[in-house]
Amino acid sequence: MAFLGDTCHPKDLTFYGMLLSIAVNGGMSIGPILGGSLALVDLTFPLYLFGAITSLIFVLLFFLLRESRRPHNKKDQASSVMFQPAQKERNKWMIPTIICLALISLSIQYLFTGWSTVFGVLGVERYKLNSAENGLVFGIAGILMILISLLYVPWTRYILNPALTGAVGMAISSLLVIEPFLYNIYWATVVGTVVGIGCCLFFSGIAYFINTIAPAGRRGLVSSFVMTSSNIGGIIGPIVSGVLYDADPERRAYPFYVFVGII
Repeated sequence: MAFLGDTCHPKDLTFYGMLLSIAVNGGMSIGPILGGSLALVDLTFPLYLFGAITSLIFVLLFFLLRESRRPHNKKDQASSVMFQPAQKERNKWMIPTIICLALISLSIQYLFTGWSTVFGVLGVERYKLNSAENGLVFGIAGILMILISLLYVPWTRYILNPALTGAVGMAISSLLVIEPFLYNIYWATVVGTVVGIGCCLFFSGIAYFINTIAPAGRRGLVSSFVMTSSNIGGIIGPIVSGVLYDADPERRAYPFYVFVGII
């Protein structure tokens, strides 16, 4: 996301953000299906496979990914000063807005990763799913999230702006509170898919939000801050949700109450 903020024209950030969202959702579709199927062969096999793939990607990024911001020489600096437009009045709401965006990103990531953790256990205990069937449920949600990402640009251009679209996504994610009271795998899959779509509606617009609130020279920094906050939510979500799941052995509802509370 920081690389996009540094290298893309502001008008193109929404489109490239959508492409990034499609790539992420594609991985989220393939990963659970493939991992669940391979786990039927041997539990450690998908771990070794994905570890090898991750290592290869790291090497490729290290050698092929270029620095997005290069130092300017003196001539470039003189030219930029000469043609620099008049500075706008400093926006006093910029820092609070960035903090709010980071907290929302943390909450949405907490919701999604926590839900993924809880459903993995719930699928085995309540619905008697094996690893492949569990992965298929997440794969179905991921496929629909890809379709939503493809429609994101025309939707936000002609129907609802990105901010309201993100708000709608957060609102429909609150449906997750009814999950503990469902004892039908099909309805559970529907509700889980709606939650995934809601998270997708927010994160598909994250590049647009950062482009809107951050100054031109700070988009990469703001992107890094927001995505770091999101990743922290991804760490906290599974840990806290797992503890809350064990704290309510009858309904398994405590993690879902927290999900709705943070939204």
